[in-house]
Amino acid sequence: MPTLREISMKTGISIATFSRVLNGSEKVSEKMKKKVYAALKQYKYQRTAMISNRIKSVVGIIVPDLRGYHYPELTLGIEEALLESGYEFFLANTKQELNKEIDIISELYERKADGIVLCTSDSDDEQIKHLMDSTIPVVGVDRKDSEIKIDSVSIDNYNSTKIAANYLYKCGHRDVLFVEGKKVVYSARLRKKAFMDMVMEKRDFHVHYEPGDFEPESGYLGVQNALKKGIKFTAAFFVDDWMAYGGMRALYEAGISVPQDVSVMGFDDAPLSKYTTPGLTTILQPRFELGYTAGQLIMNRISGKEKSKVKRKIMLNTELVIRETVKKINGA
Repeated sequence: MPTLREISMKTGISIATFSRVLNGSEKVSEKMKKKVYAALKQYKYQRTAMISNRIKSVVGIIVPDLRGYHYPELTLGIEEALLESGYEFFLANTKQELNKEIDIISELYERKADGIVLCTSDSDDEQIKHLMDSTIPVVGVDRKDSEIKIDSVSIDNYNSTKIAANYLYKCGHRDVLFVEGKKVVYSARLRKKAFMDMVMEKRDFHVHYEPGDFEPESGYLGVQNALKKGIKFTAAFFVDDWMAYGGMRALYEAGISVPQDVSVMGFDDAPLSKYTTPGLTTILQPRFELGYTAGQLIMNRISGKEKSKVKRKIMLNTELVIRETVKKINGA
């Protein structure tokens, strides 16, 4: 029986859309729901059958946000791995509130969850230590290294962004607008540091920074604010693709053509990025694979297949996806 990932590739329907439909979201049109159910039927995807009579116990999955595409697709990857082992999961959204996360972890501990997958920051070390002391396996996804050593899976945010910075430089861009993510998110800090270090390495490379929060509106406002300040830039880099969408809209409204006047680059390779006009150049982050690998790690710990006290740290590869939003200039 094919996985959701395989069905998504065959049908062109994003995994995030499958997730929303299967979890009863109202944010999917009736037309799209019919397409999803038709695809599931065509490829004989039997989610209920996979769960029934095989559930051994429950793994908790804690995420900071369920909006957008990142965490829904990542969660689907975790789900796929858990279902293959006969486990069900309990999904909790902290809404980026530490107190709520603490309550959720406490509840999972009291319910004797078999394991927990944390897609959160590094500010919950004390809670994780409590879980480790109770022998509940914990796997982190895209978390900063901390004193608490747990199995983890992530990407190399710093070097992946360095690839983006070098690509812009090789294309002749020397003045770049950088729209940041939330400073409390470690991946956003690493992506900014990559550009800051690039400035130190290439003395003719200049970057102007504007705040952002991963949402399209902040990308829109970041570009607007830079233009109002009279900042001159030939390229704009956004910490995620959603902000890039907003930034492209702001450039369009200002009469600035992409990429003829200003090049644009994002990070993530969101499902819509290949459909923008022009197609967005970005860094592909393997969200489903991150989740699936995390699911395998937690299953190995629960089943006893992984007995080593040495915690595994897995880094998945990213990829530069070149489309049409970056133009070579200055004879590059």
